[in-house]
Amino acid sequence: MTVISTRAQENRRDRRRAINMMLDHDGQEFIIADCSLGGLVIEGGCDLFEPDSDVTVGLKTPKGEIEACQDIPLRVVRVDRDADRVGFHFAGLSDACFSALERHLTGRGDR
Repeated sequence: MTVISTRAQENRRDRRRAINMMLDHDGQEFIIADCSLGGLVIEGGCDLFEPDSDVTVGLKTPKGEIEACQDIPLRVVRVDRDADRVGFHFAGLSDACFSALERHLTGRGDR
C-alpha cells in the first residue's frame, strides 16, 4: 500500500501572500484566485474561455491598473466548470511586467 502525504512541505522562495488582484478581459473583471510567475487562476469565466485559446488581458490591484501589466498574452490551459475556475499560462511577459508581478506577489523590489 502506498501512502501519499497531504502535508508535504512546500519549498518556496517566498511565503504565500494575499493576491488581491483582478484580471480585466474586454471590460469584464474577474477575481484572481491564485497567481504565480508562471500563470494564474480566475474565479468564473468558464463560458468565455476555451482550452488552448490565446487571450490578451490586463491586471489590476485595488489601487488601479498595474501599468506594466496591460495587454498580457495568456494561454488558457484549463477550464474547470465544476469549480467555476479557469487556469492560464503566461505566454510572454515583458521584463517590466515580470518585475511588477514579482514585486506585487512577493513584496521584493525590482530584479
